[in-house]
Amino acid sequence: MPRKAKTLSIKFNKRIRELNTIRLKMETLFRQGIIDPVDVEEVYAGIFLDIFTEFEALIDNLFFGLVEGEFYSVSNNVQCRVEIIPKSMVRDIVFAGKKYLDWLPYTERTIPRAKRFFNKGIPFTLLDEQQESDLKNYNLIRNSLAHKSDSATTKFKNVISGLPLLPNEKTPTGYLRSIAHHKKTQYEIAIKSLQFMAEVLCA
Repeated sequence: MPRKAKTLSIKFNKRIRELNTIRLKMETLFRQGIIDPVDVEEVYAGIFLDIFTEFEALIDNLFFGLVEGEFYSVSNNVQCRVEIIPKSMVRDIVFAGKKYLDWLPYTERTIPRAKRFFNKGIPFTLLDEQQESDLKNYNLIRNSLAHKSDSATTKFKNVISGLPLLPNEKTPTGYLRSIAHHKKTQYEIAIKSLQFMAEVLCA
């Protein structure tokens, strides 16, 4: 029996809470002088990569789940443009001979693919321009943490260009730990944004 797509965002939220518990523990240990700043930043790198990977998996599971009929949307008017029979052929057709699929950058990968398989690309076209822009920046931060190449570093610097940051906040992990508005870290703001995007997609 098909399940509500919302179960994917619920699972995502659960993982967010688990990782945030780890983050808060590390910040407490840092304030107590038990661990060094570099230790905390390594934790931020790990949990951000983890949660962003979870978000990519959510997109993948939602896309194939809707096409295969494993999931259904309660609030979004999702209509598949094609019916693939047998369902076991769905991934072969979507992959189109590729060994793996990229879902990001979102506007360049996910949306064109969604428009081929879903009417108006819904639900994947429901993110607004600001959310798409935020997701692009979060992906660049993710890449700078994962690859540490000159290209990834340059793109990260473009993300933070013009922001009033301290010298130690101009690295990916330093930026994620930096306090923005309402006494929230950039990590918390990013995760809250990803959380809301997941809820929009899986409504």
